[in-house]
Amino acid sequence: MPLILWVILFAFQTSPDARAEFLREVNAIRAEGCRCGGEYFGPAQPVTWNVTLEKTGFLHSKDMQTRNYFSHFSKKGKSPADRLRAQGYNYRSFAENLFAAKGYTPTVHEVVTAWKSSPGHCKNLMNNTVSEMGVGIYKGYYTQLFGTRQTK
Repeated sequence: MPLILWVILFAFQTSPDARAEFLREVNAIRAEGCRCGGEYFGPAQPVTWNVTLEKTGFLHSKDMQTRNYFSHFSKKGKSPADRLRAQGYNYRSFAENLFAAKGYTPTVHEVVTAWKSSPGHCKNLMNNTVSEMGVGIYKGYYTQLFGTRQTK
């Protein structure tokens, strides 16, 4: 594979260590079950890493940082569903969590703990209708996407 193509394909990738740590942290929470706000969620099946979800998350994180906003909807009005479809991820279900670290570099544990501490984000962590996950990181912006692909 030519070097330029290799760089383009892998420039968005979360490091292998961070991927493994995100999966470990999220799947540990899912295996135990947890309380999200006032609602208890029992154990959920583990998720696996999906590079399309990671890339979609990276592109959204980069857009938020570059255009200076923090939202599930882009400044052009694109939703998570729009972004997933644009990357060819034909979903049956999906969920999205965001995190922004201003002025410091959090650990994976700190990011996942922040998501777990927020009832809405926690519910996404425990969503039993999703089977895959990816986290895209760009300059302190984290976009976590969960999904289950549509079967034909």
